[in-house]
Amino acid sequence: MRSMHLPISSNPPLDMEVGDRVEIQTKGGQSLQFVVSHFEPAALSGQGVRVAYADIASLKVRRVDKINTITLSSLGGLAFLFILASLLSPGMQ
Repeated sequence: MRSMHLPISSNPPLDMEVGDRVEIQTKGGQSLQFVVSHFEPAALSGQGVRVAYADIASLKVRRVDKINTITLSSLGGLAFLFILASLLSPGMQ
């Protein structure tokens, strides 16, 4: 998870994407967590939550690294197949 400083703005943060998980602390002290579903000109929205950019005191963003997830999943699958093949191979007693 990375923290970003969000200046008061009427534009969505440039380095955020739909699907990012956010933790927001509002200027009023409220803590919110949700997955971003869309950006509005003056607010961030997702999972029934809408927060105006002007009301955000701090913002943390969590993004799944898709390439690393795919790579690790593939390597795990290959390791499983190798172990399974060695267990089922009749010559490996």
